[in-house]
Amino acid sequence: MVPDPFTANTTSLYVGMPLPQDFVRGLEQDAQRRLDAALTSGERERFKARTVVTMGNPPHEIVEHARIEHVDLIVMGTHGRTGVTHAFLGSVAERVVRTAGCPVLTVR
Repeated sequence: MVPDPFTANTTSLYVGMPLPQDFVRGLEQDAQRRLDAALTSGERERFKARTVVTMGNPPHEIVEHARIEHVDLIVMGTHGRTGVTHAFLGSVAERVVRTAGCPVLTVR
């Protein structure tokens, strides 16, 4: 997931004008390269895993993708933010847990 560059942190507050498409495409390609490197081809087959890069509000995009693809389980890491940082930035994992239509496994 590439956070939408038009939002501040993970809120829906619009903060600027459009970025050049080449720059946005570069962000997406870099994210895809990193995801592709995270799994071997054997792991992809064994776990029936595939990588997908989307642009937008992370919790919404994760939940929507899971709904469209009929995902059985969402597994995601947490940063463990607490206190003021958690209150200010929120938690993508927490929002996914609250809104997903399937089970969500969070890993610290």
